[in-house]
Amino acid sequence: PAQPDFKTRFALAELNFQLKQYLEASKNYQLASEQSTDPSLKHNAHYGALFSLEKYIETEKLDDKKKKQFQEAQLKLALAYVVGFPKGEHIEEVRLQSALLTYTLGQVDEAVKITEGFFKPTFKKKENNIRAEDLYLDLLNHQKKYTELQKQAEKFKE
Repeated sequence: PAQPDFKTRFALAELNFQLKQYLEASKNYQLASEQSTDPSLKHNAHYGALFSLEKYIETEKLDDKKKKQFQEAQLKLALAYVVGFPKGEHIEEVRLQSALLTYTLGQVDEAVKITEGFFKPTFKKKENNIRAEDLYLDLLNHQKKYTELQKQAEKFKE
């Protein structure tokens, strides 16, 4: 075939990642996810695209404008993961990541809405609950909602 099939594309993405070509890995994982008919590979490729883009942002020296563009792309991938794989293996981490990215991109009110959903029900992993609580308290502090901040801090101690 003229175009690689999704399994070949996934293998190429894995190779890109091993070679620390994170942006190319992300693109190839994303294409594999979009083309795949295998639900497991589709899930793994989508998460691979998200994780590779995160690694790219962490390792590259990007100016603020470029970094923001890649963070917006990362947020889009994270939100698509939450919608597409609500019971996915990495759902807790990706939900947290989407809230943090939303906050980082200056969308504080939206980040609060996302974060409030974390407590009904809580996460299975205790460390994710702690991260979610910390983020929520940071958001309340940013909004200068000090009374609610104090109330929530007491509630989280229980």
